[in-house]
Amino acid sequence: MIRLAAIVLAFAFASCSSFLPYGRSEDAAQSGFDAGFAHQRGDGSTEQWARTRNELLKTFAMRALERDLVEEGQEYLQEACDLDAEDASSHATLARLFLTENDARASLVYAERGIEASPGNRELSLVYAAALAENDQIERATAALEAGTDWGAIAANPELARAMLLHYASTGSLSEAREFVTEMTARMPGNPYSHAMLGDLFLASGDVQNAARAYVEALKVDPSITTPRSIQLLIEVDDPSVDPVIAAAHKAERNGDWSAAERLYNFLLKAQIENAEAHIGLAQALWRQNRHQEAASMLAQVRAKDLDWPEHMLAAKIAIGMNQWTEAGIELNLALTQRPGLKAAELLLAHVRQMQIQ
Repeated sequence: MIRLAAIVLAFAFASCSSFLPYGRSEDAAQSGFDAGFAHQRGDGSTEQWARTRNELLKTFAMRALERDLVEEGQEYLQEACDLDAEDASSHATLARLFLTENDARASLVYAERGIEASPGNRELSLVYAAALAENDQIERATAALEAGTDWGAIAANPELARAMLLHYASTGSLSEAREFVTEMTARMPGNPYSHAMLGDLFLASGDVQNAARAYVEALKVDPSITTPRSIQLLIEVDDPSVDPVIAAAHKAERNGDWSAAERLYNFLLKAQIENAEAHIGLAQALWRQNRHQEAASMLAQVRAKDLDWPEHMLAAKIAIGMNQWTEAGIELNLALTQRPGLKAAELLLAHVRQMQIQ
């Protein structure tokens, strides 16, 4: 199952503004700093030095992580968290780091500590939700995710909205996903991502026509919105007299885009399981991708009365692809019965007979 952590980890680690003096190692810099810190303990500036030391520890941590020294980075961040319990960025970064290391329990520990010290912190709320999800506490993860977001933040960051949609979808909460997208569309009708996400939701449920309508609205607002290929083909159909999915699939076939044709025929079969044209079209798309066994299984679901000479020719080509010469010969003879003198069938039949002799 796709986890919320996949989205949270896409956000960059918090950066630190401090930097190491040129030419000094981390160990040397820390030793010198610790000495200075000890010297200053009695002059009334302990809090200031603690803050400075915290920043330096975070700098060491980032430098270590840049060099793939994960354990060292973790140690520096743990020290920073121990030094300042209210350091939200260190707690969030350390919790994310533990998620990348597949240590969900440790991630949850630091995320919880951080959220207790900094309630309402959006960055920590996202990491906390991810840690809860990775620990199979789905309801608490959902609550944390919803508490850590608001519509203003979503409007400014479409990825946050997609993170929420992905979380709902990955946990099987499709009703919550629909409610979220519906509210987002109502609150932000001018935001293209509202319509695009609605299109994604329709597409996930196999409703390609409503998905296409939603994407049309998104493209009206922002023509640069990325559109799934199958939906793009559907949008381009302008003949109201034909099924738009079939028309889009035919266009994909003409373009040689067999994967798009496959998706469109699959969408159609979800809604119309007895559609012979969709079965035949899907069988051809699969054959074109050299998936002969799948193509044969799909074509076998078409009733005999719905098979004409083109379908028998297709069945023969599928059989030839699997070196099933007897079956290929039968299908070619059926094609010639329905279409006498068909040159392509005659040539293929001669080839099949030659292969049977060998």
